[in-house]
Amino acid sequence: MTDPSSPLNTERSGAHLGHRVVNSALILWSLNMAMRGLQLVTLAILARVLTPADFGVVAIATTVMIILEVLTNVQIGSALVRARELDASHLATAFTLNMLRGFAMAGLLAVAAAPLARFMEAPGLEAIFYVLTIPTILNGLNNPYFTLYSRNLDFRKDSQRRMLSALTGNIASILLALLLRTYWALVIGQVVQAIVILALSYWRVPGRPGVSLKHHREMLGFGFWLLIQNLFLQLALRIEIFFIGKVLDANTVGAYSIGNQVNTMATGDVIPTLTRAMFPAFSIMGDDPERVRRNYVQVQAAGLAIALPIGFGLALVAEPLIYLLFGHGWELAILVVQIMSPVSALQTVGAGVEALAMAMGKVRMLAMRSVLYMILRTALMLVGYYYGGLVGLLVGRAVSGIFQSFYGLSLAAVLTRRNLFAPFQASWRSLASAAMMSAVAMLLPDAAFQTMSEPMLAVQLIVRGGVCAIVYLGTHGLLWMMAGRPEGAETRVVGQVSRLVGKLLRMRVGARLTWPRADR
Repeated sequence: MTDPSSPLNTERSGAHLGHRVVNSALILWSLNMAMRGLQLVTLAILARVLTPADFGVVAIATTVMIILEVLTNVQIGSALVRARELDASHLATAFTLNMLRGFAMAGLLAVAAAPLARFMEAPGLEAIFYVLTIPTILNGLNNPYFTLYSRNLDFRKDSQRRMLSALTGNIASILLALLLRTYWALVIGQVVQAIVILALSYWRVPGRPGVSLKHHREMLGFGFWLLIQNLFLQLALRIEIFFIGKVLDANTVGAYSIGNQVNTMATGDVIPTLTRAMFPAFSIMGDDPERVRRNYVQVQAAGLAIALPIGFGLALVAEPLIYLLFGHGWELAILVVQIMSPVSALQTVGAGVEALAMAMGKVRMLAMRSVLYMILRTALMLVGYYYGGLVGLLVGRAVSGIFQSFYGLSLAAVLTRRNLFAPFQASWRSLASAAMMSAVAMLLPDAAFQTMSEPMLAVQLIVRGGVCAIVYLGTHGLLWMMAGRPEGAETRVVGQVSRLVGKLLRMRVGARLTWPRADR
């Protein structure tokens, strides 16, 4: 059932799409950064209570669940976003397919629990797998009407829902960790988060899905190549967790996982954020290729302007940051962040490729890229580990990540008929500013961070982070003015800041005008 206010009855507008895409990306990224900041605080608290082995066991279980999720995910939401016309039967089909997928995935997880626990030589894994079937089923019951907001480039509601569910789940994990002091705090936190996100998908949403399989062929047809693409991509991204857990121990997996999470919090969200913002916009622009090409380069430039200072800056302050947040015993996380954070930032240059290919119906190209990436990444990591241990594994991972970015750029060049290096040319000021920031930061005197007290670590983090921010912003602004203030990422940022300041000033003036005056 729907009502006239339902987003199902809202016609998608193509007006001011470039402006709306950038605004949507900034909103998504800001909310994601707030959520990741919350997660970082949660990890810092949990790391003081739990052990690296606790994080390692849960990381292995979560990796299995993610791979199973990708194995059964035929991208129903993406099919809804791309469709030109929708009615209630499309949403009923989406709900039914996701529900069936949730139960099927839970069954696979339950069947695989015992064999996987024996293979990884971790008996505690079996019970974790059984409990994780609960959020798996709950996630399959989410209301697909939420997808329609994203379809219309309105990401606030979904981001707020995810923010509130993450907050609730993190609070539950912290309280349980203080009480139980075991990895079950992390597992139950995931269950709580799934319950909240399910409840919020039905709260104040004008529409309830029915049950139908009327449009299953068209939805499954679109999602098949995306399933292949995501399956091989997730296998590539997760395979080292199994490898490290098998050849080393849970403590190493835990520290490695924390490093990955810190890296993802800082830069990893930029790519999915841009993809979420660009895909519905590119679907609307589908009949205007030149408009697609222009907005593709503009949004990529904005993404790089955000990701480069964060990625390179994080690598430069990784040591005081990890010691301050997590204490000793997590040194491997420092190495992971130092090597992978700059690479993750540079990979943002390929952020729009997925949205572009999906909007144009060229998802088979993405699938082939993921297959090649998984083969190359696995081979380079194994060779790197053989010759250089964990450092070699990380170097192999970094090299494969750079390859994936350039391969993605070559696909985008074919789709947009633009120069392969067009995104770099549009972002030269961001690249130069990041290089200058790194050069200045490396001139700062070395310090024995491992022996510092927490207040001193905080001071070092603030000073070094402040230097990085000042140098990057100052260099960026200077280069922009020297270039004649051309249209670009800086224009968007200045416009957003100006609008925000103007809004705050108007609120302040309005407050003064309405403030009751005292009688004289």
